[in-house]
Amino acid sequence: MLPPALQSSYKTYKEDTNTIASWLATKARQCGYSADLLDLDGSPNPSKAVQASKRLKGKARKKAQEASKAASAAAPAAPNTVEPPTYVIKVKEFISLAEYIVGSSKSLVKVPTGLVRVLDRAIKLRKQFSSAAGEAANPDEGHAYFLAILEKTRDILKPHAAADNAEHQRSSSESELQDTQIQEEISNMFNRLDLEEPSQEFLDAPDNKPAPSTAKKEPTPKYEIESPQTREEEYLAAHCLLTDVRNIRRFLCALWKNYQEGMDLCAVSITVNTAIDFVRELELDMVRRFPAKTDYESIVMIFYMAQSLHRGHNPEHKQQSGDLFNLAVYDLAEDIMLPTYSILSSLQDVIRNGSVPQYKPGFLGYRDRRTHWHQKTSRDKIHDDRLVMMEAFPDLVLLSMMTSKMPLAEDELMRGIRQMSPGKEIPLWLVFAAQCFLDAQHELKADISKGHDQLRRNANSIRASIDQNLKFHKQLRIVNWPKANDKAFTDMLYVIDQWIGRDVVADKWQSVQRHAVTPDGESFQLFRQYPVMCGLFSFSLGMRYQDLQITFINAWGSLMYTGQLYNAVRQEGLMPRSK
Repeated sequence: MLPPALQSSYKTYKEDTNTIASWLATKARQCGYSADLLDLDGSPNPSKAVQASKRLKGKARKKAQEASKAASAAAPAAPNTVEPPTYVIKVKEFISLAEYIVGSSKSLVKVPTGLVRVLDRAIKLRKQFSSAAGEAANPDEGHAYFLAILEKTRDILKPHAAADNAEHQRSSSESELQDTQIQEEISNMFNRLDLEEPSQEFLDAPDNKPAPSTAKKEPTPKYEIESPQTREEEYLAAHCLLTDVRNIRRFLCALWKNYQEGMDLCAVSITVNTAIDFVRELELDMVRRFPAKTDYESIVMIFYMAQSLHRGHNPEHKQQSGDLFNLAVYDLAEDIMLPTYSILSSLQDVIRNGSVPQYKPGFLGYRDRRTHWHQKTSRDKIHDDRLVMMEAFPDLVLLSMMTSKMPLAEDELMRGIRQMSPGKEIPLWLVFAAQCFLDAQHELKADISKGHDQLRRNANSIRASIDQNLKFHKQLRIVNWPKANDKAFTDMLYVIDQWIGRDVVADKWQSVQRHAVTPDGESFQLFRQYPVMCGLFSFSLGMRYQDLQITFINAWGSLMYTGQLYNAVRQEGLMPRSK
């Protein structure tokens, strides 16, 4: 589960509008605004319902009393707290609530700067929202109407936040000046404390448990803004989701450039794989809010068509018969990963249970590796991406059949491909995973194979370390590490030889009596263009070996003795402090 700070911009926007609604309603009630003027959400409280009763007599009355006592004894005690009521605040009530607050004579209105910042953030997102969505049939439910409400509410409240804003800025400056002093105090605050043992009287004292409170607590009302299931709201949610995905893609592309400059491959690979999982969480949040938006097509296509029409282009028009879409809006389509989705959708149709699709290299041509991808025309970019995916897809499908049982790691792309089948919906996160595979090709260019080279180097280093360790301890044995324990090292050597030293994909093709490699017979063809998987393999292998090293060192105990000897030599002054 990802931390709350990593969430969709639409979820942040909804929380912001709920915060605005809650503050307006709470402050208005403090100023005397009647709760009867607010809409109470949900059904009436059943505990308040008045039910008619009929008086029983004789045996019937006695049986009813006995049944009532038995039910009371079996039923758990009623909680002291009552479920708080939830009020739904309509957007059109924002202005009237704000005007009531600033016009109240009961108390001096002081608007917190945090609320103004929340209003600014919500308005900024609304302004970024494209006007291509159009207006609703009801003018009181459209995008422009909501934006005007938020701006008017801010204009009413902002003058009453000026003094608080100045105080906030002054306190912020003072806190910044005290940061260094506070850090020094925290680092030394425990130096002068004495450790005292508790007295025997304290240890023998009985535990006094506080008596349970019987008084019922008054519930604090909850306030939420209305959540309309309108076309504009769905469009806004899709706009926010696709903007988030585009920003994540740009960040990951920058990471691959940092990798070329020396950044660790494992760090980049884990970040990419985590980003795919993050996009999956964003998509699930979209589905929870709008149940009809269940896959890439239902989320994206309406947005794509509306944006194309807004730019003055027909989304159905194609310049050539083989085009996937209208290339006049290629920049829009590439932003929302439409070319990758189209390629992935066509590849999904050739999947069959128990078999692996095949592609003959050169059937649709060969890639132009002389020209950088970013310098190609729109049509050539799509053609290049199609060739990359079609050449790699059979190997990806084959590897996905193996990685579910492999001792190392697998990435999100493998999990997604394993779930693909003809006619099945393709989720947005799977399109994003395939797009990450292509983006690595675009950014790394000729350096795409360096990830596999690094994996081989790391594996060879671990193999050499294990061989040296086994050779050194061949005649040395202790009770804590019998010879049978060496199997952990030999098992790791087997994993290295089977999954990294050999081309597992090529071996698997031979086992299924098929062959799908380039004419030059290049080995490790898939892994040489799959740096994310290479990084995850390398990280998994390193973590397994580190765990084995710690277990081995703890069994022998030699490291602790060496450390104690080192500290003794340092304490006696027999070694210079610089060493």
